[in-house]
This record gives sequence, structure tokens and C-alpha cells, in this order.
Amino acid sequence: MTELQTKSGAIKPAPILSELEQARRHFIFKDVDYVFKRPAPVEDFLRENPFLISLILEAREQIRRYFGADHTLALQLFYDPENPQNRQLILLIQARDGFEKVRPLLDQLNEGWWFDAIERAQGLLDIIPEYL
Repeated sequence: MTELQTKSGAIKPAPILSELEQARRHFIFKDVDYVFKRPAPVEDFLRENPFLISLILEAREQIRRYFGADHTLALQLFYDPENPQNRQLILLIQARDGFEKVRPLLDQLNEGWWFDAIERAQGLLDIIPEYL
């Protein structure tokens, strides 16, 4: 734990980062929103559904386990154009490799973790590769 020194010279533990701040450090928030013009739809959605934050942080660790640390992760909010109230957060695994290499890794992630964790997402989170 990081420590801070106060003006009086006393040492105290630094405050722990909030989960949302941790998410900001580890994910690209893709605030592309063609339906509604809001400044930060991903962050707003996470504030409305704070239980998702710990799940996406857990997902990050699991994705690293199966895909390695060299993949960038992004979060993007998806809106159903026919029903804008139907929103879902998409966790994108930005992959430079082709489908043939990524698909088996995604299958391993799904079978090894995501299929057991998916209920906790309550239909509000999906994990998909984004081929670059």
C-alpha cells in the first residue's frame, strides 16, 4: 500500500482507489455514442450499475490469463436502435491476431470463467473480440 506523509510528518496509508478509478486505469472507455450525445456514456452506465465494475475488473484478470497481457481492453456502451432503453456494456478485447487464433482463446475464456460469471452481469455486459 502506498503511504502519504502529512504536513506534520506523520505517515498514513494512501486512500485506496475506487473501483471506477481502477477501471479507468485498465480500460479504454470508448465513448462513441451515436444515439445520445452524452459526454461519458460508459462511465455513466457504470455509475448506474456499480456491481459491473468489480466484474469488469475480474474479467480483466481472466482475459489476461487466457489472452496474455498484450491485448488492449476497451469498454463501449451498446444501444439497441429500436429500443434505446435497452443498453449493454461491451468489453472489447482488441485483437491484432486473426479469428483463427483469437476464437480458441475466447472459447477457453468462456468455458473457464465467463459462463460461470455471466449471471452476475444480469444481461448488462458482454465480452467480444474487436479485430484491429
